[in-house]
Amino acid sequence: MSKRIPSILLAALLLFCCATGAFAIDEDPVVIAAQAILEREPSDKEEPPGGEKFSYTNITVTGLNINASGTATCVADFIGYSGITTKVETSMTLQKRFLLLFWTDEASWSQTFTGHMGTLAKTKAVTSGTYRVKATYVAYSGQNSETVNSTSGSMTY
Repeated sequence: MSKRIPSILLAALLLFCCATGAFAIDEDPVVIAAQAILEREPSDKEEPPGGEKFSYTNITVTGLNINASGTATCVADFIGYSGITTKVETSMTLQKRFLLLFWTDEASWSQTFTGHMGTLAKTKAVTSGTYRVKATYVAYSGQNSETVNSTSGSMTY
């Protein structure tokens, strides 16, 4: 009888672990990382130079996160004005520092969003080094457009 109790407890524990593990990942890891980047402090938000306001761009957030296993999550988030901004073309480039002064392109992505907002989020495996993300947002209101350039802070892996 005493040998059955540990076996039953072990079986119950394994069953509990397996049942719990099946529900542990219910969202895409890119989405989770992108949400974490977007929830950071407002210092990641692009402010217009000289306090000027853009006509079709409200907020841009360009972010980078590199996890412990070397996966870089790059995010370019755009929010325009409802009823004014009709489309945004977002281009994003992951760059690696080269010789302390230069940056080389590691990967590039682009996407067009209809409406006044959109988030481009991509991942890439990286090797040791210092990285940043550069993004260009072209916001439209009908045929008129404006361009906003933004760079994330750098991260070292």
